[in-house]
Amino acid sequence: MEETTTVIFKPSRTVPPMGRNARLSFDGLTLRAGPKNFLGPADIAKLTKHPDFARYAVLGAIEIVESGAAIAAVPGKPAYPEKLDKLNVEQAEDMINACDELEVLRRWLGVETRKGLREILNRRIAEVQRS
Repeated sequence: MEETTTVIFKPSRTVPPMGRNARLSFDGLTLRAGPKNFLGPADIAKLTKHPDFARYAVLGAIEIVESGAAIAAVPGKPAYPEKLDKLNVEQAEDMINACDELEVLRRWLGVETRKGLREILNRRIAEVQRS
């Protein structure tokens, strides 16, 4: 099974800043705002070789995070990392806020030791349950 890599796109860090729901395209490869971009090795290579990639990376608008999750069997369904421990707090918060799956959020809550992230996880679980 092929590994995926999470790519976080932060439109607020582009110059000029883009809207919250902005999309960014690189030769047919489209990134959505937030950490909901799960790419295989071929797409990562395509993205990083694009001439505009470096500009966005320097600004912090695009961040590549090794998730270590296998590509989901269902096309288009995100593959989330088992734990958030390899992500810094900002990356983990972005991942939590993008996740809509209660099972994944509860799994992360069960193993997360950082107090701030536990609070964010509890808030996100409540939001998902209400919707």
